[in-house]
Amino acid sequence: MSDMEEEGTVARVELYEAFAVDTGGGNPAGVVLDAQGMPEREMLTVARDVGASETAFVTPGDAPHTYHLRYFSPEAEVPFCGHATIATAIAIAERRDEDDIVMLTRARRVPVQIERRPDGLHAAFTSVPPTITTVPDNIVAAALTTLRWEPDDLDSRFPAAVCDAGSRHLILAVGTRERLARLDYDFDALRTVLSELDAMTAQLFWFDSGRDLHSRNPFPVGGIVEDPATGSAAAALGGYLRHLGVAKPGDRFVVHQGVDMGRPSKIGVRIGESGQGITVSGRAVRAEPARRLDDAGQFQPTSTAHYVEHLRRSDLSVGTYSIPNGGVDGQQPHTEDEIYIVTAGAATLWTPTGTVPAPIGAVLFVPAGLPHRFVDVDEDFATLVVFGPAEGTRGRMNR
Repeated sequence: MSDMEEEGTVARVELYEAFAVDTGGGNPAGVVLDAQGMPEREMLTVARDVGASETAFVTPGDAPHTYHLRYFSPEAEVPFCGHATIATAIAIAERRDEDDIVMLTRARRVPVQIERRPDGLHAAFTSVPPTITTVPDNIVAAALTTLRWEPDDLDSRFPAAVCDAGSRHLILAVGTRERLARLDYDFDALRTVLSELDAMTAQLFWFDSGRDLHSRNPFPVGGIVEDPATGSAAAALGGYLRHLGVAKPGDRFVVHQGVDMGRPSKIGVRIGESGQGITVSGRAVRAEPARRLDDAGQFQPTSTAHYVEHLRRSDLSVGTYSIPNGGVDGQQPHTEDEIYIVTAGAATLWTPTGTVPAPIGAVLFVPAGLPHRFVDVDEDFATLVVFGPAEGTRGRMNR
């Protein structure tokens, strides 16, 4: 049984992928559209169960089209979250005829505009006016050590800084795209450095051109190794570039993030006038749910080898997974599609958006990035797991 079930939580969680380029891209965000009366402890429990970098909790504001919004990572409440703001605004707009929305956050009032395009709903929020502070050399050196970078890896045109456009981010520029791609950092040590700066993430970026930047965002403070799309950090980056004179009011650029994680994202940024906020825009789509592949054909435990051979492709790999009777399954992080074939026992597959029965013989599909775990384990539970991009496999299995 999940923590949410144990504590009696009845929150309905919607899961969206914000700033997604395609299905399976973007940054997942949980959205609870009716959090009226939920205590803070319960919000944190829900956010921990959802497992996304942030989950947003919505309560009515004191005026039409106005909402109070709180954001929780699996570890703590955060003052502002860009991708969850985009996801929440689109979730509201899908259900109500609202194109101009105001979010009341701990980072003050944040207006959001909805645009209805042929490819779906897009949202744009305007951040609070960014503030910039310099970073002492010893803190920069400590950050480089945690990232396992050398001083020569940095782009000397862009001094280290902390920028706050609703939440604080340490900004470091790298000299090459290759260096940015090779991210391997000390989780606990970087969390300590960021905590000393009261920063949420490290905004690591490469300046490709005036119109395209590439970014990666470690988020150890929130218990997340890396964010695939970070709207508040994109706003901070826009304020930082305006502060340096690299970007001017009216300029637009795109932040490409999540590419190296296999979750490509695009974040639009427009520079506001001096002393004003930065506008961040993008789309959000409902995350694909987990499901039982009832049309996969009759599965018998004795035909395991044959069945897996049917799925085998050069870009797929096969493993095994088991939980003893009464055991507890940990959160299952993954960046690839997964197919579970239950070979012994029974359980329930839990996801933020619903549960799926997992009796012996069941074939379950979990799309890349969807948090999940097995609960209510009955008898010794065992599965085969097929990892890899399963687009073709889905088509074959659903015939």
